[in-house]
Amino acid sequence: MAVYKRGKKGTHWHYYFRVRGVRYRGVISEARTKQQAEQAESKIKQEIFEGRFGQLDLGSEKLADFIEKVFVPWSKANKRSWKHDEFRARTIREYFGGKTFREISPLLVEKFKRDRRESITARQTVRSLASVNLELHLLSKIFNLAIDYKVTDTNPCTKVKKYTLDNKRYRYLMPEEEPALMAALEGPRAHLKPMVKIALGTGIRLSEQLHLCWERVDLSRGVLILTKTKTGKDREVPMNPEVFEILSALRTHQPDEDTCS
Repeated sequence: MAVYKRGKKGTHWHYYFRVRGVRYRGVISEARTKQQAEQAESKIKQEIFEGRFGQLDLGSEKLADFIEKVFVPWSKANKRSWKHDEFRARTIREYFGGKTFREISPLLVEKFKRDRRESITARQTVRSLASVNLELHLLSKIFNLAIDYKVTDTNPCTKVKKYTLDNKRYRYLMPEEEPALMAALEGPRAHLKPMVKIALGTGIRLSEQLHLCWERVDLSRGVLILTKTKTGKDREVPMNPEVFEILSALRTHQPDEDTCS
């Protein structure tokens, strides 16, 4: 018999069977009738066949607890943009409250997406599609990390489509606008003129300029070596004659070598 009661009082049902020569036995404390015991035994056998028997109950941990105890520390240790993750993760924690991973379905993620799109920002403007997509991306990352750590086994975000964005840039500085911009960079703004000219001549971001040091300005080859980029990948950017002239002049006034941090 696969299920049976044990002991004089027979208060609990037990199971005993073999699968592929391996013996399995145990107590089914929740069962009150033989039918319930047989149903529980059938479930145990199915888990054995699928290789899931004996695993922890996946998905029972609360999303908010995982974010606080695991995801935020992981982000701080592995990402330069961890402050953005921490800020957006706060919104996710507040929205999903005390729900476990198992309780968060694709339908609930879709509702989160819609509610965030319809919400108003602190500046009293409608939240942008790009902002909502960033929150969805972070939520998906949290689920993927939880899967890696064997906390859950599914990611409902994979079944929710992000908003389609129009990322084409139509605005750029026209040739006739540049003199007006340079004229505005006089007096108290004069110190910004070299930075603006370098930006116009190379197309590099402000953060990339601020992280430049002479060690990464190769005047012999006429290139800038960018290391702390948005993508995390190093790249070289050629200088045009005006940028080369600006940096050569600055180098003359700063002969001492500096050390890149």
